[in-house]
Amino acid sequence: MTMRRTLIFSLAALTTLLCAAAARAADDWHVEVEPDWRGYYRATSPIAARDFQRYLDALALREDQIDMANDLYLAFENEIRDMSTLMREQRSDLQSAFQPDEKKQRKAQQARIKLTERFDARAKDLTQRLFADLRLTLTTEQEQAWQDLEQLRRRRETLTRFAAYPSENIDLAVIIDGIDMPQEVRDSLQNTLDNYLVELDNAVAMRNAKVESLSGPAREVVALRRETWSTEDQADRNKLERRIASRQEKLVSDAEQLRDLCKRVKDINDRYAQQISLGLSADLLPRFERRIGQVIDKNDDDDWSDYNRARWAIRSIERLEYEKPIAELELRAYGEDHDYYQRQADRLRAVPGLSERQSQEVATLKSEFETEYEALRKRHNQKARRPKNPSQFEFQLDGARLTLYQGDRPMRYWERWEEQEPSEDFKRDDADLSQRYIDRLRQILTLEQRSYIANH
Repeated sequence: MTMRRTLIFSLAALTTLLCAAAARAADDWHVEVEPDWRGYYRATSPIAARDFQRYLDALALREDQIDMANDLYLAFENEIRDMSTLMREQRSDLQSAFQPDEKKQRKAQQARIKLTERFDARAKDLTQRLFADLRLTLTTEQEQAWQDLEQLRRRRETLTRFAAYPSENIDLAVIIDGIDMPQEVRDSLQNTLDNYLVELDNAVAMRNAKVESLSGPAREVVALRRETWSTEDQADRNKLERRIASRQEKLVSDAEQLRDLCKRVKDINDRYAQQISLGLSADLLPRFERRIGQVIDKNDDDDWSDYNRARWAIRSIERLEYEKPIAELELRAYGEDHDYYQRQADRLRAVPGLSERQSQEVATLKSEFETEYEALRKRHNQKARRPKNPSQFEFQLDGARLTLYQGDRPMRYWERWEEQEPSEDFKRDDADLSQRYIDRLRQILTLEQRSYIANH
């Protein structure tokens, strides 16, 4: 009897230990590294033209220097475009070629990946050369502004790219610059913005340094993962998987540090946004909050995540002149005997564009709508989407994507979000607001123009 009781207690203790170990494992952080699939087909310049013009403004160049700088950028952009065209043509040829077996298919896939990697490396070299050549054109006095240019580049090119938190994307200087406000208000915010830019740049530089140190080991994991694709022997593949798991676990500490550095950028944005809001008047504050909300809630992967009837009607009429030539191009591409594209082109031809007065009235209407709609969402605590699992962080590295997560496995993209079911009160107020602004929009437009948005 005593032996049986001892055995029962031993089994109970073992069960408790196993449960505790499982609970600790569920709370532990893990890392998964994947190839960088985003931007798989590079087709645009790594430096946007509008950003390059901002960089030139920061240097206060003479007119002849601006012409020289624009020539440098044009040559850079043309070379990037030509490289991208050749790379994408080769990738397309490899992808379309007949591969008789799975082994050759995997080799073709590896070749396509290497083409993209070579393009990225060459684009990085060309970008460095562009700014090195630009720096050679500066005078001694202008050289002193180079540090300001590098700070601006960090914000424009990496603030969003390496962000893990929604409000980490915010650039308060750009938001304030885009709001029409009295000069005295702008001047009163300048000291706060100057301090903000210094703190933000230091935090972004530290975050970017950690990204750089993590990118090399992450790319090594990606290389091992690709090796499994071309390994046919299951035993060899299992060995590679174990090596991948071991390498990933070694990255956990650095990934946690990167998460904390990302949070530091987020906290700086949150703190200074609060400070700036205290210095804004009652008419400026809603515009400031709306701009911040647009950055935080922006979801490029799902245009329907924040659908509103009036918003889409306004957006559609704003895009009218943009859609007309597209309809004509589609008609030429598919032939005039194609019924759908013929009717689409005919419909748009019959709709006159907005006059200057109408464009101004639509812009005013849009601004007023966004202010009211943001207030409505805030009043009902309504968010378009929210993450299911806050204990998971996505990091875009240089040549890899890293996920820091808790649990057995990371949540996949389609599992990460859940829709917030709107309340009945929100649905009612949203419908009333939409109808009111739809009626106002109809008053601005002619009957022919209204035909384009009649379904909204």
